[in-house]
Amino acid sequence: MLSVALLAHADTTYDNPINAKSFPDLITSIAKAVQDIGTVLAVAAIVFVGVRFVIAAASGDTGALTKARTMLWYVLIGTVIVVGASYLAQVAVSIVKNLPK
Repeated sequence: MLSVALLAHADTTYDNPINAKSFPDLITSIAKAVQDIGTVLAVAAIVFVGVRFVIAAASGDTGALTKARTMLWYVLIGTVIVVGASYLAQVAVSIVKNLPK
């Protein structure tokens, strides 16, 4: 049944959403996508941790405040890793592109 469905759509063409013509272009596109998604997730996580801070401070729970502080550090470290990895990939691609042929 699945093969019939695949054969029925065999003449359908799809546009390439990445538009990468070479491997370095593909790496650059993937790194940019990871950085974009990571930035959105980091902002959402920082807002979430901020709400945890407010709730912990309002309730006076020092254990929850310590957990919120730990979560904030984890979010900041993760953000630095994602953004740093993206920039490291861009640097590696630029070095590879400038190698003598």
